[in-house]
Amino acid sequence: MNSENKENLQQQSRQKPIRRVQRRFYKNRLPVDFSVKVGNIGSAVRVRDLKAALNEKGVRPREITWKGARGFALLHFAKMKAQPEQPTAVDDVIASLQGLTVKCKREAEIQETLLSVEPAKPISRIENAGVTSV
Repeated sequence: MNSENKENLQQQSRQKPIRRVQRRFYKNRLPVDFSVKVGNIGSAVRVRDLKAALNEKGVRPREITWKGARGFALLHFAKMKAQPEQPTAVDDVIASLQGLTVKCKREAEIQETLLSVEPAKPISRIENAGVTSV
């Protein structure tokens, strides 16, 4: 019986350890106050290229919805918790993003693309559900 127990222990120690999946909880996520649509995104542009261009301009969106295959991305912004009375700065963000260019590598050459920036239309629940009114 002892030899069987030792063999079982050796087999268990050889198996890979079980990893626990780390889940992300977004309980403290701030609601989105406004969104900005960034268009004219080429197929070679990656999310990291857009993030680098935004960092150069000093703009930090709360979230980025990437639709690169369709040629655009949505930048979502929220108010700070400490400053709830501060007006949303849609015009300030759009003004700072005017002339936004993205540098991307494509087959050993670097391309610069000028992106278009405009306020995004708010999405209602009806538009999300795909229901149309009669």
